[in-house]
Amino acid sequence: MLKKLTALFLALSLLLAFALAGNADEIDAASADQENFLIPRTFMSMFDAQFKISADLMRETIGDEEADRLVEEFALTEYDADDEAFYYASKDWNIQITFPFTNPEDVSPDNEAFRWYLCMDDSAGTNAAYLTMYTLKMMIAYRYRDTLDERIVQNYFETFTLGEELHLPDGYDFIILRPDDEADYVVFAFEPAA
Repeated sequence: MLKKLTALFLALSLLLAFALAGNADEIDAASADQENFLIPRTFMSMFDAQFKISADLMRETIGDEEADRLVEEFALTEYDADDEAFYYASKDWNIQITFPFTNPEDVSPDNEAFRWYLCMDDSAGTNAAYLTMYTLKMMIAYRYRDTLDERIVQNYFETFTLGEELHLPDGYDFIILRPDDEADYVVFAFEPAA
């Protein structure tokens, strides 16, 4: 019986190896999509997972109750769409991310947008702002881990001035800005370089 199971396992392993070899391009494309944060649903999944990890890292500093509150309050659980964009937001919309599309028929959580911008209301508070910045830093560092030295990303987030661009290897820029002096929110933008 054990010999039959071993033979069956080896046969299945060989079949899987051949199937994987035959579909390597499809697998590479699927892996790339899992990291493509221009796809709204992918961004939401990555952001929520990293935000929770970031909050867990701060538990000793801010306490369990505050960490749990931040994760619950700022998870991207709300969504909406119109003819131009798809939106994800926290339950009170203090954090909102917009994914613009060129064509109305492409507006979907599963299609690639041409850029995104995340707006965070000042009323979200210091801890939420810190966790959001840390989360975005980690997402960018992970996305470009093979093409951009993580120290460049780290240095940008530690020393940026509003409006300063972080140039990324694929022709995109990441920018942190406040639209004007009167604005009560900050914008984190990921867009094609000008």
